[in-house]
Amino acid sequence: MSKRPESPSNPTRRKPATSRRPPGKTKPRKAAPGLTLRPGNSDAVNEAIINRGHDGVCVCHNIPDYPYVQFTVWNGQMEQITGYAMAEINRLGWYQTMYQDPRVQEKAIKRMAVMREGDDIVSEEWTITRKDGAQRVLTISTSVLRKIGDKTHVLAFMRDITTRRQMENDLIVARKDWEEIFEAIGHPTVILDSNHLIQKAN
Repeated sequence: MSKRPESPSNPTRRKPATSRRPPGKTKPRKAAPGLTLRPGNSDAVNEAIINRGHDGVCVCHNIPDYPYVQFTVWNGQMEQITGYAMAEINRLGWYQTMYQDPRVQEKAIKRMAVMREGDDIVSEEWTITRKDGAQRVLTISTSVLRKIGDKTHVLAFMRDITTRRQMENDLIVARKDWEEIFEAIGHPTVILDSNHLIQKAN
């Protein structure tokens, strides 16, 4: 009597073993070079944090040779603020392009050196030269992420406040001009508030 061939539905037939991952598990990806903002987050979450903010966000570390600072994170706002892409700024140098006055450049280098020792920069105002030659006023804040050997990795936030500063300066000038006109009026003049109290008189 001949042996009956096994059918696909024959329960005695063994299927080759396959490697299966539990639901929700994905193959670990190799970490990208550099530092992440939040180690517990996925790359997509970190990218969203960096790129959706209104501030310029960057991560840099010191290097021994020119241009002395290397950036590993540089969001779109940083490119808008400075006019430079990360590859350009790493080639040309942060200090050398942003602070063209040698005295300001030296001041910035010294401030960064002190910051790497733990004295964070907190909303300090610095004037930079953008790629198109325009002067822009920034507030800069920094935080040391970690130190690896001789390298100190720093997270920085930058905000362009040039327009706000210009408006404030324009208001100061306008107020000064108004006061000069008010004092020059040839007859007694007073300014009353809503309660008819004298606020100013010439």
